Amino acid sequence: MQTAPIKRSTCFISLILAVISAASSCSSAANKSADDSADPTTIASADSGTTISVDATATTAVSPDATLPLTSTTFTETATTVVGTLTPARNIPTGWVAGAQPGDPIVLAGPGECDPFYAGLAAGPYTQSRCGVWNASDGQRTWTVTRGVSGYLIAIIWQQTAPNTWVPVLRALETTPGQWDDIAIVTGNTDSGPSDELVSGTHIAGASGKLAVAVIDIRSGTPRVVAVHPTAMHGIALLRSGVGVEVWSAVEGADIPKCCPTFFTQSFLVLIDAAWIVDTRGTVPVGDPSIPVSEF
Repeated sequence: MQTAPIKRSTCFISLILAVISAASSCSSAANKSADDSADPTTIASADSGTTISVDATATTAVSPDATLPLTSTTFTETATTVVGTLTPARNIPTGWVAGAQPGDPIVLAGPGECDPFYAGLAAGPYTQSRCGVWNASDGQRTWTVTRGVSGYLIAIIWQQTAPNTWVPVLRALETTPGQWDDIAIVTGNTDSGPSDELVSGTHIAGASGKLAVAVIDIRSGTPRVVAVHPTAMHGIALLRSGVGVEVWSAVEGADIPKCCPTFFTQSFLVLIDAAWIVDTRGTVPVGDPSIPVSEF
């Protein structure tokens, strides 16, 4: 892989400090320890019982006390009508910060090249370095996830300002090194529209295995977070093409160790009538075959 010329920032530290300052006001979870922090996502209440059409077939699950049967849903290719408990999915709080920051680098890179972005950040050598490229309606986007010698984990969404010329437009950064175990990024068509969305899953350090999920609209000229999911304990998440994001969260209780949950609750982050909704379903015991493997 060839490395394209790079116009580096004079000091990457200024980028780190600027992002930390901006990010600290956007994520409540960023300022507390992993297990004692508040959830980084909060949703409003809403009436339940709304009926929506999605690709699904019903399965039977059991409640945590094993006395009340609930309805869970596993997605297939067959369309049917299902009912869940629906609440609005707000787009804040989130660890992602939008807009340009002082000291941002400008990177020159061809399609599919990763090394120029890592070099442009000027914080290597890296203990973690990943990138991906996808097509949006108005041009290509690139995402990078890196952890450098500073210990900070940083994810950036880059946008082209000219052919093969990239600048940061959205970023997520730890406020303290080690606050996150990792941040994973997956792209796919999570609604009925023609283009893909980007979904990030932030693994917060700690015995609870918290996973914070955010859906990012990458189709417009200004990528932005459009929906967040309440933090999932021992979280499992995956994209369901044309439907939404499926999320499983461990059921916590005073008598349940944080390390070792016994039940999981299923929910979906879905787009209904131009609004993102959290659709909460049934609860199943650990080991149930309906619990999928996480993409994040």
